[in-house]
Amino acid sequence: REKLQSKGVDSVRSRVGNLKDLCPSMDIEAMKTAMRHAFSKVYGLPAEDGALNLDAPEVQTLEEKYSSWDWKYGRKIPFTHEITGRFSWGGVELELKVREGVIQEAKLYSDGLDTRMAEVGNRLEGCVYERTSMEKRLENCDFISKEMREDLKELIKREV
Repeated sequence: REKLQSKGVDSVRSRVGNLKDLCPSMDIEAMKTAMRHAFSKVYGLPAEDGALNLDAPEVQTLEEKYSSWDWKYGRKIPFTHEITGRFSWGGVELELKVREGVIQEAKLYSDGLDTRMAEVGNRLEGCVYERTSMEKRLENCDFISKEMREDLKELIKREV
């Protein structure tokens, strides 16, 4: 069971359907006309066609901002990320508590026979919540087998 929990605002689930199912005669032009009419009615202004330039510098700047690590993880909204995986040597559950982009607490539980696995979580604490930083920390966990380290790095690569 893999999940990501945040202290931010949760999305509101809504039912989704195809407009064609509700109105079989609907086509793109009819939809555009209906949207223009609705805009004019709601905002009391005439709707005007405009060209959208996705290469505009303003759009590029916003894309860079919202795709950055700082925007996604470095803000002050704390979150918990729970990652699970199953390997030939056993299953793992890694619970990460992240604040301002840094792992504040990491707990690793395993049903494998190597009792040193719990120490892996301790090694991730204080690490930046970022794939390559976490993989480097795992590489330094030489108290577990190379196979276990590689499997955990693949899990991080897949989930973070």
